[in-house]
Amino acid sequence: MTAEVEVVAAGELNRYADGIRDVYVRAFAAPPWNEDPAQADHYAERLARDARRPGFTAAVATADGAVTGFATAWTTPEAFKAALVVLLGPRHPGRVEAGAGAEGGDR
Repeated sequence: MTAEVEVVAAGELNRYADGIRDVYVRAFAAPPWNEDPAQADHYAERLARDARRPGFTAAVATADGAVTGFATAWTTPEAFKAALVVLLGPRHPGRVEAGAGAEGGDR
């Protein structure tokens, strides 16, 4: 099985919604998350709202026509970045990235 990864525009994400929900169920039903199908439905609804955020982007992996994985991201608003700088203090590296810790280490 060969998987293909495609960047998907927010307006096209809906065509993958059922597959994304299925992947979410398989990924988060087991411990430590123990999420049920209702929580997967909630995620699918939230994803539809998130797709309208400025800077939203998504990638969907498929194999043989089925969704096998996905990733989403959007631009962090400047006001949130400014609040983090205040909270993290002078040791902050000057940029905000996923996974950047309060220790101020560059990533």
